Amino acid sequence: MSAMRFRALGHAFAVVADDPALAGYLARLLAPFAVDEPVPRAYTIAGPDPSRGTATLSYDGAVVLADATPPHVLATLLWHVNAEVLARTPDAVLLHAAAAELDGTAVVLPAVSGSGKTTLVAGLVRAGMRYLTDEAVAVDPHTLTIAPFAKPLSIDPGSFAVLADLEPAADEAPPWTAGPLQWHLTPDELGADRLAGPARPGVVVTPRYEAGAPVRLEPLTPGETLLVLADNTFAFHDARRRNLQVLAGVAERTRGYRLTGGDLDECVAAVLAICRAPVGAG
Repeated sequence: MSAMRFRALGHAFAVVADDPALAGYLARLLAPFAVDEPVPRAYTIAGPDPSRGTATLSYDGAVVLADATPPHVLATLLWHVNAEVLARTPDAVLLHAAAAELDGTAVVLPAVSGSGKTTLVAGLVRAGMRYLTDEAVAVDPHTLTIAPFAKPLSIDPGSFAVLADLEPAADEAPPWTAGPLQWHLTPDELGADRLAGPARPGVVVTPRYEAGAPVRLEPLTPGETLLVLADNTFAFHDARRRNLQVLAGVAERTRGYRLTGGDLDECVAAVLAICRAPVGAG
């Protein structure tokens, strides 16, 4: 079976799957990363086993996950790809953040896991912005430009209800998507022409979901914005001086905000208003 080849930031890899349905599903999920060039590493997915219904994931010949349910294998593959992207992109400053672009300017959403950044960026893209990433914002240290990392959006069960209109088809790539641990959404499922190119950050919004809370938007000073960015930088201390200089440059050139709230549509409207406001507006 032929290998599908991809490049996501610094991670170049192939995927070989026994199951044609899974191969087609992954080709669609990972389409923004597709390349026609040799790649040095490969994932292999064997199964599902006809008798036990389990599957095995290997990476460069080493077993990553054995005899697991197909949805667990699929989720582990996507997690592993993301981890390798972080490990193999040392030339960029990598923020734990989602990001979307509007009119050439990016809004960066740095936050810890569980803050709602993936749900918020899904809402922003559904509302007309273009997708950069839902997990890792890669900032070029020289130009301060964000490189797209258009991985599938990983929607956790807690957000299924507020994004119910985006629920994937139940019969897609069975049994890999049966009883999903997450929904894996491609940007085109949020609307046509939703992939962004490289963009300069213009707005930083650190979100925090609070069930039932009204939307509250608090402006941040450049120093406060810098602290938010530093707190959400992968491996910050591995290149502390470089990272601090780059993040200071981003903080000086952006408007920073802290966003809390419990209603997705209201949070999306608040962020869109910020992005569309003239620079210097209150």
